[in-house]
Amino acid sequence: MSIETYDARTALSSNKAARSSKRSVVLLGKKTSVSLEDEFWAALRRLAAAEDKTISEFIASAPLDKRLNLSSALRVFILRHYERIAGAM
Repeated sequence: MSIETYDARTALSSNKAARSSKRSVVLLGKKTSVSLEDEFWAALRRLAAAEDKTISEFIASAPLDKRLNLSSALRVFILRHYERIAGAM
């Protein structure tokens, strides 16, 4: 498995800002909105599909850090998931 590195200086100089999208999810019967960059939405879709769950079901079952807001907790969860796969943790 290869892991691409990210150079913030190159990203900033290319003027390509990460696009963020706000989407609605239903958690515990309540509709809420989550704002994530498109790359995180794609990762979340892959993770949910791997468990044969909807995104809402996956988020509801994920062990998220309750001290963070939902968007931040999801970013951290996704990052840690891929770090474990890469053997970084």
